[in-house]
Amino acid sequence: MEKEVTFHLRIFNASTGELLDSTADGEPMRIEIGKGQIFPPVESLLATGGVKEAMQITIPAVEAFGVHRPEAIVQLSRSDLHSPFNPQIGDIMVADLGGEERAFVVKSIDEEHILADFNHPLAGIDIEAHIDVVEG
Repeated sequence: MEKEVTFHLRIFNASTGELLDSTADGEPMRIEIGKGQIFPPVESLLATGGVKEAMQITIPAVEAFGVHRPEAIVQLSRSDLHSPFNPQIGDIMVADLGGEERAFVVKSIDEEHILADFNHPLAGIDIEAHIDVVEG
């Protein structure tokens, strides 16, 4: 049986210290080590550790949410989106790209087109993960 670990995770921007996401005010995460359910560096740390007060690790963008790829910013025709609402800059939408649904952030809009960023919103950001193991 694989090792299961339950923990709280807080993710910070490693450069600015801004809190990006957290489970601290809710239910902790539960993963099975070896299943690829979390960033590989966090999984490795959890695999070797036990129940501890706190652990932290800095994860480069390439191992976290990926690098920012300029080619993932594309212009889409508004008529192809079949959107029932009027999108605004910053909205997260979904496009069907050849049978695969992909989320994107609206970067700009004109009457005919939407500039869509298919990068993860946290792509290109090194993160610092703070981990509080609850059980494992």
